Amino acid sequence: MFAKMQDSSNDASTTYRTEASYLEIYNERVKDLLGPGNADHGLRVREHPKEGPYVQNLSKHLVMDYGEIRSLMERGNAVRTTASTQMNDTSSRSHAIFTVTFVKAGFIGGLPTETKSKIHLVDLAGSERANATGATGQRLKEGGHINKSLVTLGSVISALAEASSPKQQQSDSKQVGEDLVVFVMLEQLKFRSRRRLIVGHKIRESPRRCV
Repeated sequence: MFAKMQDSSNDASTTYRTEASYLEIYNERVKDLLGPGNADHGLRVREHPKEGPYVQNLSKHLVMDYGEIRSLMERGNAVRTTASTQMNDTSSRSHAIFTVTFVKAGFIGGLPTETKSKIHLVDLAGSERANATGATGQRLKEGGHINKSLVTLGSVISALAEASSPKQQQSDSKQVGEDLVVFVMLEQLKFRSRRRLIVGHKIRESPRRCV
């Protein structure tokens, strides 16, 4: 994609811009993973009447190639919220969304036009069982928020996959409003978009019985 934009750079009537942003949702609060070093989970989520939900004051970074995108992703990953549990020494305690925005600006019939497309890479923390992780106190609270988000997200995705009745659509809207992760992801879920799911599963080996 960057190569194609470079090949089109000789066309003075068309310009391209690529931006990246990275956010974390921890215990129903949002943090800019590419913000200042002292940034906290205090960003507000708003809803634009036309463009839908967005995170106010989330930083956007101009990128020129894949290397810069990877660098920003690694920078954000380094400050994500993690903690040790009985299942994982560096367990992710949050959900994260890395967004790449492509903007093409030009003219059609002498009038300025702008086309925008986005790629959202969503990393969801895995569901937890308190007995297996040994979670107590803050870890238990974090696991509760993680599980609630995953259950709500699964319910909304299932409902969107069906031909919902007006009554069901009302119920879906209520579910969306109840969870911050689902609300922030509304653009990826409801509007015309293509989605791919990659699932990581750790297989635990059990002792083999000799016959």
